[in-house]
Amino acid sequence: MGYRIEEIEGGLVVVIHGQLLTEEAPELKKIIRDQKKDSRIVVDLSAIQVIVTPGLGLLVSLFKTCRERGLRFILTGLSPYVREILDLTRLTNVFEIAESRDDAISRS
Repeated sequence: MGYRIEEIEGGLVVVIHGQLLTEEAPELKKIIRDQKKDSRIVVDLSAIQVIVTPGLGLLVSLFKTCRERGLRFILTGLSPYVREILDLTRLTNVFEIAESRDDAISRS
């Protein structure tokens, strides 16, 4: 997995590319923990076409870290397949999902 961090007003955008795995979770969690309370963490999955169990685990782990820190966790850029997997696992009831990156960034 690779990722890129982009600072935005009131938070960060984490652009994930490659296969979504848990290997870099500790590094991402540290970046999230360093954010101010009430910040937004937008996770852009537009470069991810397939997600498997470790990837779901990573998203849940990042979500929990955000919740513990009082941060807002927003997913965007979901492929139809990723959206279907999140629907089947009922994670769409847990995660805040924005239809576009601009929508996610503009949410307050």
